[in-house]
Amino acid sequence: MKATIENNKLKISEELFDLSMTVDLRHSPVTELPENLKVNGSLYLSDTQITQLPKHLKVLGDLDLSGSQITTLPDGLHVGGYLNLRDSKIIELPEGLVVGEWLDLRRTAITYLPKSLSVKTGIDLSGSQIMELPDNLTIEGYFDLSCTRLSRLPEGLTVKGGLYLNSTPITELPKRLTVQGDLDLSNTLITKLPDGMTVKSGFFLKNLQMTNLPEFLSVGGGLYLNNTPITELPKGLKVGGDLDLRGTKITQLPEELIVHGYLNLSSTAITCLPNSLKLHAGLYLNDSQIKILPDHLKVNGMLDLRNTNIATLPNDLKVAGDLFLTGTSVTTIPAGALVKGRIELGAEQDENSSLSM
Repeated sequence: MKATIENNKLKISEELFDLSMTVDLRHSPVTELPENLKVNGSLYLSDTQITQLPKHLKVLGDLDLSGSQITTLPDGLHVGGYLNLRDSKIIELPEGLVVGEWLDLRRTAITYLPKSLSVKTGIDLSGSQIMELPDNLTIEGYFDLSCTRLSRLPEGLTVKGGLYLNSTPITELPKRLTVQGDLDLSNTLITKLPDGMTVKSGFFLKNLQMTNLPEFLSVGGGLYLNNTPITELPKGLKVGGDLDLRGTKITQLPEELIVHGYLNLSSTAITCLPNSLKLHAGLYLNDSQIKILPDHLKVNGMLDLRNTNIATLPNDLKVAGDLFLTGTSVTTIPAGALVKGRIELGAEQDENSSLSM
């Protein structure tokens, strides 16, 4: 089988137009493909002048149309790998489109998705013109809608991967929302979350104007509240990963709090920690108002106390990683304390001078 270009048209020596290899026509002068074309490998058409694809096109590998002049796709298009339409002229998708891996629609003029769309890995619509989504939509993988003008989510939306809504004008979440991966609501207009909400992976709420969280919120991964006006954590909070409270208005933590990842309280007004606090990783208190650490504190990672008012350390402090004390007035490490990593004392001190253990 031989494939050649004649008069800006792809010519194939066999009538079945079945190509077993990958076809790379990027930046080529090709403007037309043969009808009934089947490519058993991948087909790369990025930055070409092709304006339409042939009917009944099948690509068992990837189909790359990024930066192309394509505005529509043929009915019945089947792509076995990923379909890349990033920065193309695409304005709509056909009913019945099947994509075996992920669909890239970044920075396109797409305004809606067809109900019959089937994508196995995920859909990236970030920076696109998407305006609405069909009710009861199910996304098999991740769903990236960040930096779009989408203002509401449909009822019954199910996302089996992560849902990314960063920097959208979304103001609320639908009641029947199911997300099995990360949920990113950072830089949105959301001020309230549904009661009894469960997030199975990471939950990103950075730079919101939210002042409180619902009781018994359960987060399977990390909870990131950086730079929100949150003043306290809710009753029954469960966090399976990191808890990042940098730049919040938090002044105290609830009793019996368990953090399975790192706890970041840097640049907060917190002055003390509960005796019952349990940490499974590092603790960041740098540039906070912390004044005293609880007895029996055990940190299973690094402990950062830089630029705080801490003057003494608990007698039985245990730190599994490094201990940072630059900018504090600590001069002595208690004899009963155990620090497995290095101790950073700052430019004015070193381990062999004024600090003793």
